[in-house]
Amino acid sequence: MNQPILIVGGGPAGLAAAHSLARVGQKSVLVEKEDRLGGAPILSGYAKLVPSGEWAKDAIGGMVDRVEKEPLVEVRKGVRVDAFDGSPGKFSATLSDGSTVEAGATILTTGFTHFDSLNKPEWGFGLFPDVVTTTQVEQMISSGKGVRCPSDGRKPQRVAILLCVGSRDRQIGREWCSKICCTVSANMAMEIREELPDCHVYIYYMDIRTFGLYETKYYWKSQEEFKVKYIKARIAEVTSNGEKL
Repeated sequence: MNQPILIVGGGPAGLAAAHSLARVGQKSVLVEKEDRLGGAPILSGYAKLVPSGEWAKDAIGGMVDRVEKEPLVEVRKGVRVDAFDGSPGKFSATLSDGSTVEAGATILTTGFTHFDSLNKPEWGFGLFPDVVTTTQVEQMISSGKGVRCPSDGRKPQRVAILLCVGSRDRQIGREWCSKICCTVSANMAMEIREELPDCHVYIYYMDIRTFGLYETKYYWKSQEEFKVKYIKARIAEVTSNGEKL
């Protein structure tokens, strides 16, 4: 294709697309609304990825370096696509800085946003400082400071992980399964136990859906090697009792 291919989104999928196109000699223009590439794993400070076990900053950081050094990829950061017109083979995209990109094809890799746990107030997020999200725990781990109770900085003795927050929930109109939280939670539980071997970690689940080529291994490994306890239950409410929830 003579014209470049427009890639909207500079997260892992967009980076992989740009790199793959460059390998076959195809030019591309990569547009990212943030001022840096990498998407959620970098912007949200993820810790270790599954199934590779690599730190996000290393795995995704390596992808960013390759793309930014690739002469066949034009990277445009801090801009959005404001308007889009054309037909297959001849597209025209107007960016938020007023510039125009002419492209023969377009790949949309726009990523995702994390569920806002404030939409489930019964579980205490935003009310109790020691109720945190998976992303916040990932940030604690990746920062090197370790998993701590935000209220006073102490090491937790018990950690409860609630699954299906924001998914499989008719009350908020989200009936679908996220398909990843079981595996991510098992991985996070092992990371907590690895750092804090005396900490008891409990996973409260509706159903375990670790389907796939590698996911089931996390389910069994977390129990057999790291002694994570799985409890089938739906938590109705989280309340505070002094230092404990």
